[in-house]
Amino acid sequence: MVLPIMDFFNIKPDFNFDIMKPGQSLNDIAFSIMQNLKPVFEKIKPTHVVVQGDTTSAAVAAFLAFYQSVNVVHVEAGLRTYDMMSPWPEEFNRRLIGLASKWHFTPTSLASNNLIKEGVLPSQIYMVGNSGLDALRIASEQIRLNRSVSKNTERFNVLVTLHRRESFGQEMRDVMSAIKKVIDRNNQVNVRWPLHQNPNVRQSFQDVFGEGHPQIQILEPLGYPEFITEMIATDLIVTDSGGVQEEAPFLGKPILVCRQNTERPEAVECGSARLVGTNKEKIIQEIESLLDRNSETYKHMAVSRTPFGDGYSSQKILDVICTV
Repeated sequence: MVLPIMDFFNIKPDFNFDIMKPGQSLNDIAFSIMQNLKPVFEKIKPTHVVVQGDTTSAAVAAFLAFYQSVNVVHVEAGLRTYDMMSPWPEEFNRRLIGLASKWHFTPTSLASNNLIKEGVLPSQIYMVGNSGLDALRIASEQIRLNRSVSKNTERFNVLVTLHRRESFGQEMRDVMSAIKKVIDRNNQVNVRWPLHQNPNVRQSFQDVFGEGHPQIQILEPLGYPEFITEMIATDLIVTDSGGVQEEAPFLGKPILVCRQNTERPEAVECGSARLVGTNKEKIIQEIESLLDRNSETYKHMAVSRTPFGDGYSSQKILDVICTV
């Protein structure tokens, strides 16, 4: 899934572990990364290893680097919910990375303060914004310059993404049932849905929608520019994604976060996002409160904001690494 993104930014990997297998567990993923990454470290003998985010691959890389006394540099550091099971396993992964890291590049002052409370020295923390917004800034500029973004102005457009592991099962079906109730009651709502490849997500969708719904356009997983195009064209985003919580405010798109908690409360505090959980009735209420683009409620949320940085954090990170 990452290869189209790398192609878009003209990034050519030196190593491709090709570990993705159907139905594999997190243990399988961690074991495969560890097996493949260890000989790379031994060959290259790096002085520093930069890990971004809170994925299993990032956690394993930080773990291996620490065991080989290599300096770990964590980009997107300090995000916390302080609930080890939500998001799972990301909350564990990022705390593990934090323990192993020498330098911590945080997106916000809240993330920096989280690390200070955990005992990290302020001299090891650099607030630079989130590098994910650098990618978004570059991509959105190219998209607006090189391609037309068509938007259905006669209908209200909702973009949906759901994939969180901790929501698999009834909670995910409840979120989907809420969306179904909204579109059953309002035939002017148009839903576009890049359906995640995970079989748990697809089974929940089939349980709720059967073969589909006339107001839902199912999309296969999108490339990075295609997904950014969808965000630019939509009126509202309903998601449980972490990264989209940063991207939506930057693009001025209201976002409803279908999770019990968030490591990015800045999106809620600035007015761009609402944390709606997985309760069916609450999600229905929140979506329907935003279906009028001319309402003050909608217009208040649909403002471009930058709580997670200005889109130039990568240069700031490079400047620190080259001078400290």
